[in-house]
Amino acid sequence: MKLENSFLGILRVVILIVLTVSLIGAAVFAFKGVTSLNATPAQYKHNEPNIQEMVDEIKKTLEQPQAAPAAPAQTSTPSQEPAKDDKLDQEVEKQFKLLSDFLQRYNKHYTDPAGMRRNLKNSAQNNAFDPQSEESVLSYATGRTLLLNKLLTDQAILDVVSKKSEEEILSRNGFFSAVNSVYPAYFVKEKKKAADFEREEQSEAIAKQSGAMMSLYIAGGMFAAFLVISLILVLVKIERNLRVRPI
Repeated sequence: MKLENSFLGILRVVILIVLTVSLIGAAVFAFKGVTSLNATPAQYKHNEPNIQEMVDEIKKTLEQPQAAPAAPAQTSTPSQEPAKDDKLDQEVEKQFKLLSDFLQRYNKHYTDPAGMRRNLKNSAQNNAFDPQSEESVLSYATGRTLLLNKLLTDQAILDVVSKKSEEEILSRNGFFSAVNSVYPAYFVKEKKKAADFEREEQSEAIAKQSGAMMSLYIAGGMFAAFLVISLILVLVKIERNLRVRPI
């Protein structure tokens, strides 16, 4: 009888320990499941272009020899368009003038000035971090104007450029082409990084949500175990009371 009571006492301690672990485990997995169930992908924070880094990048290209075929000559006289009131159009005009003034150094002109203006405007409207935001589009345009101004009016840069041949400057891989492409290329690359980041975040969020359901199932199972063990503990207590109560 004493041995049996000792056994029941040990069993009660073991059940209490398992009961506590089950309750704590159920709470932990439930919390993990609930927090992961609402997991959402993080938003990519775009890095604004560093104009000075782009200027330095173009300067490096001036130190490298160019061996690409020259671009087709631009021979038509540029037409003058009326001043625009829209801020984006104003920035486009500034960019067009900077580019045209540089070409005129070599007696070259855009054969389709209106088309070039459209290209500059479309670049801002398509490549801006948020094409639906006028502020983002204008920020893109003002940044490109600033870059072109630094590259095409800086006397130190122009002095280096003047030592290059016309073919090196106006070739498809030359200075003028690099000036035109470096800014939009940065935005294209940055938006690709954003797309890759968001795709990875989306996959991670889906994985967390799937794991959340598993955690909730485990929490439910552990809570069910808690209830079953509680019932067993009550039955053991009743059993002990019945054994010690005189008939």
